Amino acid sequence: MMFTVDEALQFIDHHYFNVLDTNHDHMLSFQEIQAGLTLADLFAFYDSNGDGFLYGTEADRLYAMYDAAYGPAPVRVSRQAVDGLDTNNDAHLTLSECEAGLNLSVVAVVLDTDGDMMFTVDEALQFIDHHYFNVLDTNHDHMLSFQELRDGVTWADLFSFYDRNDDGFLYGTEADKVYFMYNEVQNAAIPN
Repeated sequence: MMFTVDEALQFIDHHYFNVLDTNHDHMLSFQEIQAGLTLADLFAFYDSNGDGFLYGTEADRLYAMYDAAYGPAPVRVSRQAVDGLDTNNDAHLTLSECEAGLNLSVVAVVLDTDGDMMFTVDEALQFIDHHYFNVLDTNHDHMLSFQELRDGVTWADLFSFYDRNDDGFLYGTEADKVYFMYNEVQNAAIPN
């Protein structure tokens, strides 16, 4: 298995490519990657602010790598015509559209697939990052209860968290998780 420069640049920069391309053939073999790249190296490369977490734009390439290796993650859904959420059909979600289209309490019930009214770290990390999880986990039990979610999450906070470029709209990958939540609520047929 070989990766061309263009394929590799989806995940690393030119400098890192040149470091890994030990035989200088402008291709990365699996052996070159395996010999020169650790998960810790990759994580440090993406953790541009050095805080020990990957979130926002830092995580985008990692998501792309995961999708390339394993297929799209279950939370990343296509944004096909979704009735009721993007009410003006401009392909941008506003805070008011999210607030009008989704009740966060209903979202929590639908996403709680095991019905225990709690979200483990792994369950929650589908929708938020470690930092946000730690802010919400007020009793520090490494679980988010429905009460902690009700007390700590508003649409304004969640919208701001997903609005990576701070332009006041969610579109493209910024909106994926909101659309996923909306679709899950619609598929569960629970009144919003």
